[in-house]
Amino acid sequence: MIATLILAGGTISPELQAVADGATNRALIRVGPNGETMLDLVVAAIRSGLAEYGGATGRILVAGEVPTPEGCVAVPGGTSMVDTLLSGVSALRPEETRLLLSTADLPFLTGEAVADFLRRAEAVQPAQFAYPIVEATRCQERFPQMKRTTLRIAEGTFTGGNLALLDPAFLRDSESVIRTAYGRRKDVSALAQMLGAVSSFAFSSHVLFPRY
Repeated sequence: MIATLILAGGTISPELQAVADGATNRALIRVGPNGETMLDLVVAAIRSGLAEYGGATGRILVAGEVPTPEGCVAVPGGTSMVDTLLSGVSALRPEETRLLLSTADLPFLTGEAVADFLRRAEAVQPAQFAYPIVEATRCQERFPQMKRTTLRIAEGTFTGGNLALLDPAFLRDSESVIRTAYGRRKDVSALAQMLGAVSSFAFSSHVLFPRY
């Protein structure tokens, strides 16, 4: 059964101050056509995607100092993303054996994209970690002002998506590695060194990283 953890922490960056309208958390910035917050839009997209996916799905957990959306479950945040992630893992029920991870600042996320990612990720089982990659040019065409970390491989230049499908047991057993990787998240070469030859091959062939 797949549970979902939405990371809703984070302060307002300077470039968002003009549209924050008093919000102190970027997840609470109202950007929807009917005044929905970014968090509201993400929750709606996740729910739509889980319904379209059609597999066994569990609860939607929300971590962060934000009002808990209706039908979701609040879990404590942490001092870092890794702490918050592990807090969410500790709140899972025994039957929730897979964890869909999303950030709360994805106002353009769609249910179709969520369902498609889940199908692709489930197709590469028993991978313990699945993460989408997107052609950097497609992202730049749609959002030319957005800064993204990119990686060039044989097939082109890619940027990462903001979803992941994880095995909670893997997270519990790999805490130290995850903390190190998080600390190096903006250094692509350092992350590649951590992956090693076998995982790097899997990356280039998109076994663990569904391409969009």
